[in-house]
Amino acid sequence: MKKIHLAIRSAARDHVQTVLQEALGSDFQSVAGDLFRTEIEGMLDHALQAELATFLGRTTYERKGKGPWRNGSKTVALPSPLGPLSIEKPVLRKGGFNSSLLTMLRCGMNHAIEVICQRTWLRGMSTRAVASEMRELTGAKLSASDISVMTDKLLPAIDQWRSQPVPTVEILYLDALYVPVRRGGETSKQAVLVAIGVDANRMRHFMGWLVGDSESTESWSALLNDLKERGLGRVALAVSDAHKAIRAAVKNCLGVDHQLCVIHKMRAILSQVQRVDQKAFSEDFKAIFWADGRHSARIGLAKLRTTWERKYPKLVAKAGDEFDDFTRFFDMPQAMWGLCRCSNTIERFIEEIRRRLDPARIAVADKSLDKIIHTVATEQQKRWDRQKLPSTHISRLRKAA
Repeated sequence: MKKIHLAIRSAARDHVQTVLQEALGSDFQSVAGDLFRTEIEGMLDHALQAELATFLGRTTYERKGKGPWRNGSKTVALPSPLGPLSIEKPVLRKGGFNSSLLTMLRCGMNHAIEVICQRTWLRGMSTRAVASEMRELTGAKLSASDISVMTDKLLPAIDQWRSQPVPTVEILYLDALYVPVRRGGETSKQAVLVAIGVDANRMRHFMGWLVGDSESTESWSALLNDLKERGLGRVALAVSDAHKAIRAAVKNCLGVDHQLCVIHKMRAILSQVQRVDQKAFSEDFKAIFWADGRHSARIGLAKLRTTWERKYPKLVAKAGDEFDDFTRFFDMPQAMWGLCRCSNTIERFIEEIRRRLDPARIAVADKSLDKIIHTVATEQQKRWDRQKLPSTHISRLRKAA
């Protein structure tokens, strides 16, 4: 019965909307918005009159006591997410009435506009563009500097986040991206070093970031030492590409096994294989690193040499280089192999940061970059908290190989 009632209500609502659209024509959206805004303004005017009646202790036209007396109303413009609202604020002949309701409305609307401005800027618009759009849409008198002040309110939350303990993780992913950063009157490419962890339950955690001049051993060591100071224990495995600075920092600061990304290696090799051979070569390559164990991987490597060494001697040698560092994942529980074999987990996060930075097409200031990264990380963490990463099964390994 409840479903029937819901269906009837939905059909009635759709019918009313259809009738209104036919009656109002193409201006339906704008007219409907104006009607809604008019209703809101009327409700607020009524509420302000009721507040004044409570303040005076008498209703309109009621002659009770010795004053003060009403003296009409004053039109007040109230910026809001619905557009500028025209409110009739009641006034007294000799003043003395300060509406707490109007003050509360101003604070509430200003907070709502502030949140919208922050979110709009964080989605990729410049401060000047956000200010221009919000002036037109809400009626608020905003400038680019006002938007900067609003977004600066995110900085204390960032400082607090950077001082909180990090979770316990089994796998630590490390990667970086380069972005143009504006400092004073100069712009230069800066390296954003990022760390993400995965715990024993295959849940992802954003661990931290650091902005440096380059991917040097010193900058990576600074990031890892910061994580250790925040409580990072001994991880089972670090995963990254083969960047020398990352490898040196992991060895010096963490002293744990380091898995190099197999996908990076495969792409580098296949890019030099003739197109006619790429499919067959790829299958033989996967038989090594998507095998069901280290012994099978060595058999696959021997087969690759037998099949392709005469035609691609350098590429075959490259496939076997640092075999142990590319097969550390075999020492992990089998359910984690797919997570350890490559750095895709952190690369997807890096792409989210790039996606946020690309629309602006401009260099960002240091603190703006921190605000963007923290916001992207917070949004991603909410998604990660709802879903664990998939495990790896032998059937999937054999299918991939």
